[in-house]
Amino acid sequence: AASTSSGTWTAAVVDTFTGGATRAARLSVSPNDDVGLTYITNTAAGVLKFMYCPATCSNPASFVPMAAANNVEGAAIANATVHTGLAWCKLTGASTYYPAVAYGGTAAYRYAVCQQASLANCLTAANWTKQNVVATANLVAGDLYLDATANGDQPKVVAKNAATTAVTYKMTGGSALCDGAVGAFGVGATLTTGTMASQYIRLMKSSNDRFHVVANNGTASVVYYNSQTN
Repeated sequence: AASTSSGTWTAAVVDTFTGGATRAARLSVSPNDDVGLTYITNTAAGVLKFMYCPATCSNPASFVPMAAANNVEGAAIANATVHTGLAWCKLTGASTYYPAVAYGGTAAYRYAVCQQASLANCLTAANWTKQNVVATANLVAGDLYLDATANGDQPKVVAKNAATTAVTYKMTGGSALCDGAVGAFGVGATLTTGTMASQYIRLMKSSNDRFHVVANNGTASVVYYNSQTN
């Protein structure tokens, strides 16, 4: 709707998990106007699910979920996860965009990308390529940044590392690009303050190439960082 008029929202249940509650949902829109959604099932052996709504997603009933047997990551999700990352990777020289996610696992913080021309193929677990960001178990909050206007951007992650810290990472192994061979991540800066990112954390970049991080600090404060590098 225009800024001078009130909007009309259409609501629908887009997926159902019968084993308990859902959590850590993320929504992201690609430059092609496909809408991606991820969430975690809230069980002791939770899994990470992906679904999408084809452009321009005028009806929420158009969301296509993964079947019960499929997931991005199965039975290895940090139980207390509160925040995950979801972004779009531009295939070099094309108008194709791959969904990519970052999330906490029971053995490591993880990155996964579905390098498929058709989003329908991303509903199959085998089409997601996964990589450890850092071999630290049960990190409950993190985010992923990809510039969807740049050809094969370098994946960048921030993850809560301990009670008072979060750490930045970027892919340095493989092709070091989101549309190429997936490889190891290198460590960047450590961000420290209070009880950081126990509920949420966000990583963004502005047009002047400055990175921005916002997170909760305990229960009553919001903390913000920016840097020219990541």
